[in-house]
Amino acid sequence: MGDQANSVYKRLCNPKLRHDINFDPGLHFRPNLDGDKGRKKQDKASQVWNTLYEQLGMFVVNMEGFHARYGHGDWCLPALLRAVRDIIETLVPQNDRDLLNEGLNVDLLMQQFSRGVADLEKLASTGNRNNDMDELVRGMRSLLRKAAVSGCSDSEF
Repeated sequence: MGDQANSVYKRLCNPKLRHDINFDPGLHFRPNLDGDKGRKKQDKASQVWNTLYEQLGMFVVNMEGFHARYGHGDWCLPALLRAVRDIIETLVPQNDRDLLNEGLNVDLLMQQFSRGVADLEKLASTGNRNNDMDELVRGMRSLLRKAAVSGCSDSEF
């Protein structure tokens, strides 16, 4: 077993940590962004968001050029939406997963985006049954609603 796998194994075998994970709704984990490894993580995150920003810009402004360059396969946005859906799926009860998969049907969303008919307000409210949503999710939801109502431009976001 490698050092990292051994470390994860030790954490999973820690009864206090297991208890806290299962029963403390206020428990939050923060990424370690200290030192050289932290800087590399932040650089990688910036690279991902910059690539997404560039691809979305090209997708919106020059769809023909976008498809010529990236084709109709996976690019940053559908990959991001799939990752978000997969993460949320691990957090919602089993009986809500059908609703989540319906609301975050990535293939359908990408078709809707391509045709300019995506319902961003519906996307923003997908799976929203928890009144204790965290502030970041509320902010993202607000941005999606604003984009749906007024359209979006770089200066607004």
